[in-house]
Amino acid sequence: MNLESIVIYIVALVNCKGKASAANLSRTLEKYSHDFFTDILGKDFEGEMLLRYCIQRIHPLTRGYLILDDTWLPKCFSWILEIVHKVYSGKYKQPMWGISVVMLCWSDGNWRIPLDIRIWRKGGKTKPELALEMLSTVRNKLRWKPRWVCFDCGYAAAKILKRIHSYGWVFVCAKSRRINGVDLKHYKYQAYWTECGEAWYGQKLKFIRDKDRFYTCNRLLWSRKAIQDAYSGRVVIEEVFRLLKQTGGWIGCQGQNAADYERHLYLSLVNFLVLEATRIQENKGRTIYQLRQNIISSPHIFYPPVLQRLS
Repeated sequence: MNLESIVIYIVALVNCKGKASAANLSRTLEKYSHDFFTDILGKDFEGEMLLRYCIQRIHPLTRGYLILDDTWLPKCFSWILEIVHKVYSGKYKQPMWGISVVMLCWSDGNWRIPLDIRIWRKGGKTKPELALEMLSTVRNKLRWKPRWVCFDCGYAAAKILKRIHSYGWVFVCAKSRRINGVDLKHYKYQAYWTECGEAWYGQKLKFIRDKDRFYTCNRLLWSRKAIQDAYSGRVVIEEVFRLLKQTGGWIGCQGQNAADYERHLYLSLVNFLVLEATRIQENKGRTIYQLRQNIISSPHIFYPPVLQRLS
C-alpha cells in the first residue's frame, strides 16, 4: 500500500466536515475524487500493522496502562454487511442494528493511544476471546509490560484474569462474581469493606466494596486507594470512543464489505493519533474538540506536521 495515499486519506479525515463518507472526503479535498477514497479502502493492507507503524513513529509506548472495553456503532441501513448485527444499545435501551468493536487502549495520563481493535461477529469468537488476542499481541509481539490492565465486569472472565496473572501483570476490574463461594453483594452487609479471598475460579484476589461499587485486583498488597485510582483511569477509553465517533471518523463510512469497513476504522484510529499528537505538541491546553473546530472553520486545508514522521 502506498503510504502517500494513506497520508492523503488522513488529511481528508482531519479536515472533513460532517460524517466521514467518501463523498464528504472528496468534497474536503476537491483534487481527489470519490473513487480515490473508496479505492484506498479496497487495497489489501493490514490496518493493525499500519496503526502499529504509526504509533512507533509518532509516540513509542513507554510506561503506562492498558484499558479494555467495547462500543457499538449504529449501522441501521447496512444490515446486509456480515459484521452488522442486532446489538443492545444502552443509549436507546433496545436492540439496534450496529457493529460491536472491542478496543485495547493505552494511556499514561496524558497521551491516549488506541492500540488495536477487533470487530465482533455473531457466531465467531466471543468478546473476551478477542480481548485475549490483543493482550497476547502486546505481550508476545510488542514485548511491552503495562503498569496494570483495567476493564469493567464484562471482561472479568476467568480466562482473561488467569492469562493476565500468568503474564505477571496487574489487573483491576469492576465487580466480579464471588468471594469464598459467596456472592459479593451478600458477602458482607457493610457498605464499605476490603478483604482478600478466593475468587470463583480458585485464585486469591483482593476485593473492595464502596457502596454499590465493587473492585477486584490480583495484587494483594495494593492499598484500597491505589486500586480505586487505577480503575478510575478506565474513563480514558470512554473519552476515546466518544472522540472517534464525533470527530475521528468512525461514523459515516460506507464500505461495501467488512474488510473495507475495518480498514476505515483503522485509518480513523490513525487520524485520532494524529489529532492527539497535534494537541499535545501545541501545548495550548486545547481539547481535540477545540482543535477540530479550529481546523474545520479555517478556509485552508490543515496539514498536521506530525504526518511528516510517517513518510
